[in-house]
Amino acid sequence: MSSSHDGGLSVLPVEEKRLPDWLRMRRELYPDTPKHMHEVEMNEILNQPATQQCFLALKDEKPVGFIEASIRDWAEGCESKNVGYIESVYADEFFRRLGVGEAMCLMAETWARQRGATEMGSDVDVSNDTAFSWHRDMGYQEAGRSIHMIKKL
Repeated sequence: MSSSHDGGLSVLPVEEKRLPDWLRMRRELYPDTPKHMHEVEMNEILNQPATQQCFLALKDEKPVGFIEASIRDWAEGCESKNVGYIESVYADEFFRRLGVGEAMCLMAETWARQRGATEMGSDVDVSNDTAFSWHRDMGYQEAGRSIHMIKKL
C-alpha cells in the first residue's frame, strides 16, 4: 500500500531501512520516553501487521512525518467494534500545514477500512490545542473528555 501526492510527497509503510528515521521522529514527539522503550514499542508495531501499522511521509524521498495506526476492539465514542485508531502522528516542524498530516491520515484511514473498520478513533491531550485543531480539520469530532488524576502515596 502506498500513496503518492503532488509535490514529491508519498506515504508508505515503514521499511527496515527507515527505522532510524522513524525512531528520530518518535523521539521528537515523545522526548521523555527512553530510546529503548521506543524500540520496544516499534518492534511491537512491526510484529503485529494485522492490527498495527506505521506509515512514513516522504518528501522527495526524505522522511518528514509518521503516523501509527491500529485496529482496536473498541474506541471511546465509537458505535462499532474493530475500530481504526490513530495512535501517534508527527510531522517535522517545517512540513506542518503543508498537507503531510492529511496525506498520512488518509493512508491510515484506508488501511483501517481495508481491515473492516467503519470508524476511526484517536485521542488528544486536553491541553494540545494544535492536535485538537488538526483532528477537527481531518473531520474528527470530539467524543468526550477525560482528566486522569493521580496521587503520590
